[in-house]
Amino acid sequence: MNNMNNLNDMVMRSRARMEEVNARVAHLQHCMSELTEKMRVAEEQKRKLSLDLNDTMCKLAYSREELCRVECELKRLQEMQSHDQDQSHLS
Repeated sequence: MNNMNNLNDMVMRSRARMEEVNARVAHLQHCMSELTEKMRVAEEQKRKLSLDLNDTMCKLAYSREELCRVECELKRLQEMQSHDQDQSHLS
């Protein structure tokens, strides 16, 4: 009879331990689901930021081209003005 009680105790402890393990597994699965969702959101944000950065870089490149055009035009006008002033001094 004593062996039977010991065996029953072992079975009860094993079942309790299995319930603990199952609860921990369920908790870890829940945590993994949350982390997976957070990673998905982070990847989406990264993708959007990458697109925004690319758009900003394109706008910056265009602005630099515009600045170069304006500087060239300004230089051309200054040279014309200087040339006109030289001509007016000669006359």
